[in-house]
Amino acid sequence: MKICMIFSNYPPNYKPGGIADYTRILVEKLRRSGFNVSVIASERYAGNDPKVFKVGSINWGLSELLEISKIAKREKFDILHMQYTPESYGFGISFKFLPLVLKIMSPKTRFITTFHTLVGGRWISKVNAFLLSLFSERVISTNEELTYLFLRRLPLFRKKLKQVEIGSNIIPARICREETKTEIRMRFSIKKDAVILSTFGFPNPGKGLEDLLEALSILNRDEIYYLFLIGSLRDEDKNYRKKLNTLIQKLSLEKKVFMVENSSPESVSQFLFASDIYVVPYRDGICTRRGSLMAGIVHHLPIISTYPRVQSPYFRHNENVVLVKANSPKELAKAIKMLSSNNILKEKLIRNIIDTKKHFNWDDIAYRTMRVYGESSRKLSEKIRYVLKIIIESMEYLFWNHVVMGKKKEINQHVNFREIKPAKILNIQINSIGDVLMTTPALRTLRENFPKAQIDILTLPHTAEILKDNPDVDNIYSCNADFWRFFPLNVRKLSENIQTINNLKNSNYDLCLSYGGTFGFVLLAGLVKASLSVGPLRELKRGIFQENTSLFYSATVSTTEKHIIEDHLKLVEYLGCKTKDKNEQFFINPEDEKAGDEFLQKHALSEKNYAVMHPGAKWSPKRWPAHCFSALIDILFSEKNIQTILVGAYADSKLLEEIRQKTESKTVIICSNLNLKNIGYIIRKSLFFVGNDSGIAHVAGSVNVPCIVLFGPTDPDTCLPRSDKVLAVRENMPCWPCILYYRRDNCEIGENVCMQKLTPMCVMKEIEKLTG
Repeated sequence: MKICMIFSNYPPNYKPGGIADYTRILVEKLRRSGFNVSVIASERYAGNDPKVFKVGSINWGLSELLEISKIAKREKFDILHMQYTPESYGFGISFKFLPLVLKIMSPKTRFITTFHTLVGGRWISKVNAFLLSLFSERVISTNEELTYLFLRRLPLFRKKLKQVEIGSNIIPARICREETKTEIRMRFSIKKDAVILSTFGFPNPGKGLEDLLEALSILNRDEIYYLFLIGSLRDEDKNYRKKLNTLIQKLSLEKKVFMVENSSPESVSQFLFASDIYVVPYRDGICTRRGSLMAGIVHHLPIISTYPRVQSPYFRHNENVVLVKANSPKELAKAIKMLSSNNILKEKLIRNIIDTKKHFNWDDIAYRTMRVYGESSRKLSEKIRYVLKIIIESMEYLFWNHVVMGKKKEINQHVNFREIKPAKILNIQINSIGDVLMTTPALRTLRENFPKAQIDILTLPHTAEILKDNPDVDNIYSCNADFWRFFPLNVRKLSENIQTINNLKNSNYDLCLSYGGTFGFVLLAGLVKASLSVGPLRELKRGIFQENTSLFYSATVSTTEKHIIEDHLKLVEYLGCKTKDKNEQFFINPEDEKAGDEFLQKHALSEKNYAVMHPGAKWSPKRWPAHCFSALIDILFSEKNIQTILVGAYADSKLLEEIRQKTESKTVIICSNLNLKNIGYIIRKSLFFVGNDSGIAHVAGSVNVPCIVLFGPTDPDTCLPRSDKVLAVRENMPCWPCILYYRRDNCEIGENVCMQKLTPMCVMKEIEKLTG
């Protein structure tokens, strides 16, 4: 594959570092992997690499656009990969049409853009980024902040977006750490018991160095703290460095702060190894776009930084870093003092940051970049289908918002919801099995507080059976969330859904409680036209439009509780209801019990002499690997003589059979043809249950049997079944809880690493702990 990298400041030009070094290292890694890699840089490039094409100077415009297009056409590159920051190519708009012009002049060349940051540019930078994203075949984000920005502001591009983090451009020197510490302390006359702080990188206001100096001034009442300011000095940084020198003199820190400028990478590594604590108090928060942060990680230093603006999948306070508020020297000083005296926490941070380091490994970064290169471009038909999907969803949103429901529903702010006594209440819960079961405490609370009221529920067809036999529900209705989409594919099903909605509308409900904030929940709550409606305050999205749910409900409740059950209960508590019991309920009738007993008798099983496992889950990232379930089944049979029943839906049949084939004991029984009530009864009669975070785990948790629930990307504090007999098992991951889980089926840092790290022996220990 013939690749050409574009970066105007490709080294050697002025000072190395930052994105220049990132590009250089990536080019080297790709070449070592066998790729033919060229580079397009500005005329300031002064190196002797014959594969570097020189184009333009500082501000690239129309002439550079045409020249690069001609080079691409002449050289017949397979891929043109641009490393983009706002200031690298100038702020002119014409050059940003390069991927479009390339499609015309060299249609076989694929254009990929890596965005490193949009910080520090002018307003036109956002327009330039949009144009590059629009015409690029793939877009790579190097950090979670940019990923969030793309997903929120440019949802049209989410299908072409990938996240590949950066690595450190300072490779740890192969030296003795302790000898280096001793030598550096002797060189600067620093006592053995003193604490050396360090920070690295180009000096600029975003690094929060003023806050660090003020924190050092506070700390030096104890006179044991020293600071190394390590990094090259660029021409544009000289004024800021003068400002720092003035502040150092003002704070009387001349003997406590040492400038380490323009050192070789090996020398920088030595100073980092000599440090006790690495402090990077970024003004905009810790983020993976920071090469200076990566330097601290690869040198295994305990790190103090600032809270991120966007939740990070990698950094956790007091787990692998210590985080403080930005622009807070006092809090920073307090954190430095605490960490310098807490060796246990320091060792924990170092241990966990070593674990984190593997995600910023250059070989892995190059591999993930090559995977992006290897992805085939979407066919024209797929692109058209994707654009049509966005257009149709946007038209749906506008139609329901403006035509069916009105632009803005009247908000009944004068109503005191704590004083109303509704005679008829409709609950809307059109989510999955687990969500429906987590609604049962709210239904029970409604029944206890309004015993004479008619309490009905609208749910999905496949979850309706969960609520059968529940004494807290009078009538169960089912409807698909996107029922209108059955037209013209299934007119009968569409008419059934419309008939259900008409029946609910004619029932004249006094109150409608909607437990979700998605478009389907809001739409159904509006169509049934209850006198009053209450729902969670959420951001409502459809296509490229987004609004707030408060436009559609009579009242919205800010549901900020950690657990989903608590969120649901907050809605009913808004009505003045008091909650007694928060456990989920699952009722099984005698007929279902009989079917369950027949299944057990058929396979010669009796009560409490078998285990039940559920290896399925709606989302693949939540699934424990099949071979792990097989290994656990073999351990149970060989050590405890316990047989296992594998349960799941009909769609899980292949997975269940795969697990059975991989077991050595061959004593596995598969159950995939029974309904949820039958499965619930079989679980209730078992010794214990093991399964992924799924609806069946909530069924198990509600029938009072010991449960081991395996968690990977999701958070047990949010959705663990409520029971004293339920235990969550998960691996400590720097990227947990996963912020990428709902967006992709594949893990960004590997193949569902969080689930694969859970070993069968680890789960077995938890089973023994729970069952005694």
